[in-house]
Amino acid sequence: MKILYVLKSFPAGSGIDSVTRILGNELVKLGHNVFVCCFLYSKKAVFVNPEIKVYEFPDNWKIADSKNNISFLNQIINKYSINVIINQEADVYSVCNLCSKARKDSKAKLISCLHFSLFMNLESKGGIIARLLPKKLIIARRIKLQLKRRNFAYDNSDVFVMLSDRFVEQYKKNMPNKNLSKLRSISDTINYEFQNIDFSEKLKQLLVVSRIEEEQKRISLIIEIWKRISEKNKDWNLIIIGDGPDMEKSKKLAENLPRIDFKGWQEPQNYYLDSSVFLMTSSFEGFGITLIEAQNYGCVPVAMDSFLALHDIIENGKNGFVVPNNDINAFVEKVCLLIDNAALREEIAKNAINDCEKFDVQKIIKKWENLFMELST
Repeated sequence: MKILYVLKSFPAGSGIDSVTRILGNELVKLGHNVFVCCFLYSKKAVFVNPEIKVYEFPDNWKIADSKNNISFLNQIINKYSINVIINQEADVYSVCNLCSKARKDSKAKLISCLHFSLFMNLESKGGIIARLLPKKLIIARRIKLQLKRRNFAYDNSDVFVMLSDRFVEQYKKNMPNKNLSKLRSISDTINYEFQNIDFSEKLKQLLVVSRIEEEQKRISLIIEIWKRISEKNKDWNLIIIGDGPDMEKSKKLAENLPRIDFKGWQEPQNYYLDSSVFLMTSSFEGFGITLIEAQNYGCVPVAMDSFLALHDIIENGKNGFVVPNNDINAFVEKVCLLIDNAALREEIAKNAINDCEKFDVQKIIKKWENLFMELST
């Protein structure tokens, strides 16, 4: 099978990049031919199987469906007789339009994968007009617009993949009269390794692995949470891994706080291994792949309840903690509970290591191969 992924950046920079890399590497092992077309090829040191052919679009992301990009993608599809195109950016109209137009006059099937929930960021502040209009009206308009985008991606695909059964049900509920027989649910994935961890070696360390971007990731909440925790627990540290447009603003907010370290972009594996508790305060996510990575290394996650798929990952109190969205007091309470109780941390961490095996690439790749077979018949 000849499989072509289309996405914004590759191979490292976002959860979508990581999942694409993991799936691509595994598909090559299984004998498939894998191709990637991206708008930005990052130079970060992560392993990519050399048999994966990577191409950069001639025109940039802001004009994704330009004539040049459509022609470029069409040539790759035809040159290599691509069987399946996987659009990893199904939330972006221009990329959906690009894939739809580029595959015309070919036999390639198109799978569009939505890496977010059906609706996202409905309560963001937005521009001046959004701030002047009633909140209910703004949310209704955003729901209508996002449904329109999802429907365009769905209608122009052979299969539409969402990351959770919860997202599928949400789509069906909001479009009761639409034929949604092309919907499928396949979760994101990790390279799962059972970790036999010596928990006595874990550091008194909290960890964040995130793009430093305020609107979605809400690093300001992390800083406020740390301000309260650091006052009570003077032998604990906070490490923040990642980079992004709001790095300097975030550092400025934290400049008077003790024992907080912005490390920039790093391979996070050793930090997961060293750290005891993982923090997530995002306003929305698709699947929250860093939560699963943290669980795999026995780093107990505490996350705000801001996206549906969170409940596919964390069973509250068993393999992590879920706190109400925006509730800083509840968040601090759960983190302090873990800080003060090493036995509880270890029990939850062991549960997390066992539970996250269901997201291993060996299990998830079978679902993708079954889907490819379905499309080829």
